[in-house]
Amino acid sequence: MQSRQLNILKAAMPYASLRFRKPMQIIIQAQELSDYMSGSGIAPGDSDSDMEAYELKDDDAGETGGNIEGLIEDIRPYCTSDEISMFNTILGFVRTRNMLRSYMGFMASGAGSTMMDFMMSRLTPEQRNMYERMSTMYNAAYSDEEC
Repeated sequence: MQSRQLNILKAAMPYASLRFRKPMQIIIQAQELSDYMSGSGIAPGDSDSDMEAYELKDDDAGETGGNIEGLIEDIRPYCTSDEISMFNTILGFVRTRNMLRSYMGFMASGAGSTMMDFMMSRLTPEQRNMYERMSTMYNAAYSDEEC
């Protein structure tokens, strides 16, 4: 197994469902031992890739697979440019889906009636103030041109 593939596997470990974590951990440890025995690797425990970081506990991921955005962000540094391009496309779809779900929840709650209400609800107070100032400046500049 190449070092890049091993790093991807290590980065994916926290996002795997519980039934896949133990086999992944065994593969990683076996590869690290093999690398160490052949002299191409460092001793297990001598790097920040210690397996303690991958404790076998149920977290946010649970059995459903969990946080795909976090998984992709964590394995991205070990990917080729073609893989990164593919992951960027996937992230776009995932983020669009998340935005749609948020919007549908917002509309179901009755908190607003338009997409603009939804978008404004996502802004921090500072961002909202900045938007309102910029909108006022734009509207003033636009109305001056019409005169």
